[in-house]
Amino acid sequence: MKKIYLFVLLFFIYLSNCFAFEGEITIKKSYFVDTSNKLDIENIHTENFKPYKNALKLFYEKDSIWLKYEIEKSDDLNKKSLILSLEPYQLNQIEKYEYIDQKWIKEIRGNKFRETYSLCSTNVHCFELSEKNIYPKVFYLKINTFGMIYINDQIQKKDLSIVENIDKTKNITISLTIAIVLLIFGLIILLRRRDFLTYSFIALQIFVVLTIFYSSGVMSSATRFFTLEQINSLSYYLICSRTLLTATLILSVLKNYSINETYINLYKIILTGTVFNYLLILLGYLNQALQFQLALHFINILVQFYGFSSSKISNQPIKITLYLSTIIYLVISIVGFLNITGLLTIESVFDRQYLSDYRLNGTLVAITFLLIGIFESQRLEKVKDFEILRLRDIENESKNNIDKLIERTSLIDLLTHELMNPLAAIKFTITSFNTPGAIEIAGSSAIKRINQSVGRMQYIIDQVNLSNRVEAENYKLTLENIQLNQLILDLIDDCQPNNSDNLKLKTELDSDCDIHSDFVVISIILKNLIENAIKYNLEGETIEIKAFKLFDSSSNEEHEKRKYQVQFEISNQFDPITRPNEFEMFNRYYRQNNVLSKPGMGIGLSVVKQLLKQLEKEITYNITESQVTFKIIF
Repeated sequence: MKKIYLFVLLFFIYLSNCFAFEGEITIKKSYFVDTSNKLDIENIHTENFKPYKNALKLFYEKDSIWLKYEIEKSDDLNKKSLILSLEPYQLNQIEKYEYIDQKWIKEIRGNKFRETYSLCSTNVHCFELSEKNIYPKVFYLKINTFGMIYINDQIQKKDLSIVENIDKTKNITISLTIAIVLLIFGLIILLRRRDFLTYSFIALQIFVVLTIFYSSGVMSSATRFFTLEQINSLSYYLICSRTLLTATLILSVLKNYSINETYINLYKIILTGTVFNYLLILLGYLNQALQFQLALHFINILVQFYGFSSSKISNQPIKITLYLSTIIYLVISIVGFLNITGLLTIESVFDRQYLSDYRLNGTLVAITFLLIGIFESQRLEKVKDFEILRLRDIENESKNNIDKLIERTSLIDLLTHELMNPLAAIKFTITSFNTPGAIEIAGSSAIKRINQSVGRMQYIIDQVNLSNRVEAENYKLTLENIQLNQLILDLIDDCQPNNSDNLKLKTELDSDCDIHSDFVVISIILKNLIENAIKYNLEGETIEIKAFKLFDSSSNEEHEKRKYQVQFEISNQFDPITRPNEFEMFNRYYRQNNVLSKPGMGIGLSVVKQLLKQLEKEITYNITESQVTFKIIF
């Protein structure tokens, strides 16, 4: 709670520094918009100027603006210099024309120029008025700028101006200090938790710091690494980034509360709109970009209200904080909009929302209230994480049970299918024995068919049993020396089908390829791979089997004594329509849809992978459009 009070206090410090002094000099102020952009100081006097009080508010205006000042004579002004100051800092070019010694003297200020008046703070543009001019003193300003036209101008005695500018410099320092402290605070949090919320907050605070640096004039006066044109261009990108960064911070809070797809799509619209603004700035359409940004600003507020209402925010303090901060933000925006367009004449700090003012820089209100929600959410996240872990354990246990049930069902289906043929063969043979003389006629061939069917059933049962033992890792290894090349030749003989006339095998086996491993396990691995190649090989194509030594090149021993490994390779061709799914082919019971007519249960490759895991070896593969190659290094 102490942290929350601290940030509330910082916010009110901001507000307390948002009001300026009023001058004591009687001044008549008026303005004229030069739509032709051709008038100069020699012919501007004849134009019809419109009076205004306090700040000049013209919303968006791309044409030149002339300001006329008439200062009435006062005894208090005798022999005292006057200072004209103008805000905000982002006024691009200001030309002052003062009639002195029978001619118009021109001075230029603005954010396009590094020249500053030493008696002014960095965030204002100042002119010192000549003491030679007679009263009533009349002079003109010509202003060219982009964005909303809000010109806060004051004329004061030099001594009062010095005092006020000291206060402004102090306010800049306070504002910048608070922003940097909040940024450092975010970076400290980043050391403890790296999540979307923390990154969003840091990004927003970087934006705030840069905005204060620019709008206070510190960036232009302090850095020489960038040109003024680059710095001013950056300011437009900063203004157009405000809405997106605020929306992103709120999204990072809401994403923990089941936000719906519509809100995500609305956020993407804001993101797209911001990118579109960047493009407009890049192409030089600055006023259009700033106007579109204003529309996006209000759209974003409505989007966030929708996000709050559609999200399942179970924590009431966070929900109330989000609603309250956004309502305040909306009120500030509306009042500021009406004020800066001249529809209201309330002199307030709310219009600073649109001017990137160093005191109330557009997002600090939202940040302050969002931070309250962030601190509260940290406490809830711990409870939530514990609940999520508990639910995940239940979910994983349920999934394991479901997987086992599915696997058991698949096994029953496969056994039913695979055992159907041998059982049918046995039944047919036994039925044929009921025919008189059938035993004498069929004789040994019938018994042979029965033995083959029984053997097939035994093989299926052994494969399932082996697969279960391997998966449970209950198989105990017995290591011994194995002559791999001879074992491969023996297995080829065992695996060849009865009708092997169309079978083409090509072997390349190094002599004396001895390995130290479990004979039964190696036999099962190789037999499954050879049977798999024979079963799925494209008829008439050649199966290639290789085994060769891989010597240790770093050894200095004689060739015969050097340590080596043995690489086993087997490849076969297949019809493209039977191409296996490389992501599933090692899964238990996997069979490609177009080979279901062939005998098998899809157990072989899964058994190979599990047995190699026990041997701490791996099987690699390469699949082309019509060939598959398996490789094992023993």
